Amino acid sequence: PLSSIGLNAEMLEDELEDVSGDARPLLGAIQSEVTRLTQITENYLRYARFPNPDLEPSTLSVEVLTCLRFLQPEINESAIELDAPFQLLEQEQGLDVHVDADQLRQAVFNIVRNAMDALREVPEPRSIRIRFGASASVAFVEFTDSGPGLQSEIADGIFEPFVTGKSGGTGLGLSLTQQIIEAHGGSVHVEARSEPLGGALFRIELPLIDA
Repeated sequence: PLSSIGLNAEMLEDELEDVSGDARPLLGAIQSEVTRLTQITENYLRYARFPNPDLEPSTLSVEVLTCLRFLQPEINESAIELDAPFQLLEQEQGLDVHVDADQLRQAVFNIVRNAMDALREVPEPRSIRIRFGASASVAFVEFTDSGPGLQSEIADGIFEPFVTGKSGGTGLGLSLTQQIIEAHGGSVHVEARSEPLGGALFRIELPLIDA
């Protein structure tokens, strides 16, 4: 139904090309809302029907940095500095894990886009810093932003469905991220940093192969 509504609103807008007044702006608003509702619906369906991961051996840094390379133009366009060790794409790091590459990249997308939304609320300079490492039997990646931070009531339930600090947000992106990482046998955590640092730190941990 949403696709039909959007298509008919677009066709009607074309028919009213030479008409003045409020009709065309209203039709444009309808199309924007249809697009937004479609995205919300798709998020609900992903969360409710998320498939089991198809795990394959890979390197955590390679998967994350490949995803960030794809996002980098969008990050740069938002006047955000991406501090990421891209040289690790060419080096051996010993961060071997079992992952479903598509699902892991979706989790990374969700965290980075969440950081980008937060950074829109603060003046430049704005940054997202990426750090990799290993501890005991897990490999980890940390995403640290210089945004306004998280309110305690939001931070405590940030991974619960429908909890969001963003206007118009669905509260499903980070819930989906947690669902993905836990299906990989890992965990994801958030730390609301105190002043003067501000911002938030998200940490993904995955079991090392043969650890």
